[in-house]
Parts: sequence; structure tokens; C-alpha cells
Amino acid sequence: MSKKPPFAEPVAAPVQTDATARQATLICAMQSTGRIGKSTSTQVIASWLEFAGIKWSGVDADPEHTNFSEYFMRVDRQPITSAGSLDAIFRHAGRNTPVTLVDFPAGATRTVLDHLETRQTLDALDARGVGLVVLLFGSPDPTAEASLREVVTALRDRAKYVLIRNDARFSSEKFDASPVAERLRAREVPTITLPQLSPLTLREVAGLENQFKRRLTWAEARAHVGTDSHFDLDNVFRRVAAQCEDAAGVLLPDPALIQRRVERMPENERQALDKFSDPLDFEF
Repeated sequence: MSKKPPFAEPVAAPVQTDATARQATLICAMQSTGRIGKSTSTQVIASWLEFAGIKWSGVDADPEHTNFSEYFMRVDRQPITSAGSLDAIFRHAGRNTPVTLVDFPAGATRTVLDHLETRQTLDALDARGVGLVVLLFGSPDPTAEASLREVVTALRDRAKYVLIRNDARFSSEKFDASPVAERLRAREVPTITLPQLSPLTLREVAGLENQFKRRLTWAEARAHVGTDSHFDLDNVFRRVAAQCEDAAGVLLPDPALIQRRVERMPENERQALDKFSDPLDFEF
């Protein structure tokens, strides 16, 4: 009597598709293009998580540009050198914290997507209640757009998405008019616009980093810069943190994890003036 070969009758892993069943999220970007803001967006989200009092872990998977681990010393450096490297990253996601941030290197799109498919990693993440959140960058660069299409086509509804606008690096107008952008809007994918700090603030922070001989996080820089840069950092962080809060339903397994919310400034509406308007029509 012949024996059945191993894995002849695989047992399907339980798949959790309901967002309320998520116990953790793994947030990453996969597009194979550099200089579109992948590392910056990871740092921005990490800064918001710190402010909001949400526990998180991080992995810097870039073997060359280790920006993420340079800003946050507790981020693990696990450069992608083999399939085993990706195994370790995905298997540890969500083990000890509700949020895991991974900074993949540019050019790793196909490597990561192949791993997700051949190792049934998405099924394993679903079975452990870890939701995959992918950051998408609406760059007009043809390579970036083609890579975005590749990522979304491969993952489809197996992941949730957040669109990143990096107005400091590129204009998103061309992407906004594309069919892909239209589909993302139809799916109500949240958007985060990366902050634009004053060049003078950036220069002051760079000087402090040279002085301290290391990268400074948002909170660290805020404690050392002068008054003008302090207000600039506060203003920009408040705006980006508010956007992260608005996207918390995707970024977090449960928005109730937020312990501290950013103070939102009221929007000032400019009144249209004409030659008959009194510009001093207010109480002194």
C-alpha cells in the first residue's frame, strides 16, 4: 500500500479578511525607485507612532542606505541578502508590537513580491492576524509608476494601501489624472502628504546632526533648534500627524491604540475683500 506523499492534502490556513480581526500591521513600501520618499515616509510614520504612544518595531532592510536605523537607534538592521532574510522579517512582524515598519531597498520589488507568493507569506500573515499595509508613491517617473502598477496588480485586495504625496520632490498632478489614481480614489485610499520644512530649518537641523555626529529624529531636533525652526517643525509635524490619525483605520490594527492625539489648529478662512470692504471691521 503506497503512502501519500508529504503535503498531498494541504490544509488551508484560516484567512482573516475582516479589518477588525487584525491584531497587528506591517507597513512597508515596495516600489523599485529611489528618491521618491520611501525612507522619509517611514520616518514620518514612526515619529507619529512615538508621539501617539503606540508601540512599534522597525526593520531597516536596505544594505546600503541605512537611513531608518540611523534616525531610530532601536530599529533592527536586517539587510536583504537572501530569501532567509525576508523570512525573518515577515515572520517576526507583529510578534511583540502592534505595528512593524519595514524600509525595503529600492530595486527589491520583484524579490519581495516573489517571496510573498512562493512562500505563501500573505496566508501566514493573515493567519496570524497581521495586516499588510503598502505605501504607494504617485510619482510621475515612468519607472515608479510601472512599479506601483506591478505591486498593486500582484497584491490586489490582499493588502491595504496609503497614497503618499511627496510635493517636495515631485508633482503629483500627472499621477492624479491617471486611471490608477482614479481607482485609488474610488476605493477611498487615504493620502498622506509629506511635510515641506523650510530650507533654513533643514540647514539648522543638518548643523545639529554634524555637531552630535548622528541623525536626529523629529522630537530630538525640536528640542535643540532655535525658535523659528521650532515653530516650523511643530507646524509641519502637526499637519502630518493629523493625516496619520485620519489614516489610522488602515495604518493601525485598531485606532483605539492612539494614546495621544495632535492638537488640530482651526482653519482660518480668508474673507474676500473688495473696494467697499472695511479691512478694520473687527474688535480691537
